[in-house]
Amino acid sequence: MYNKTQFSKIIFFTPKFTIDAFGLFSDYDKIYFSGDITNKKIGDMLPSNYGL
Repeated sequence: MYNKTQFSKIIFFTPKFTIDAFGLFSDYDKIYFSGDITNKKIGDMLPSNYGL
């Protein structure tokens, strides 16, 4: 909960995952994001090799 108006939730269906230097994480199909956090992840719309 942020500022009593924004609510987000993350559910992990995996005990381990890694995040690389680009912010990409492994087991992406086992991590569930919901709420306002989904609006903040603009980088997820770009391909993983964008700008390389």
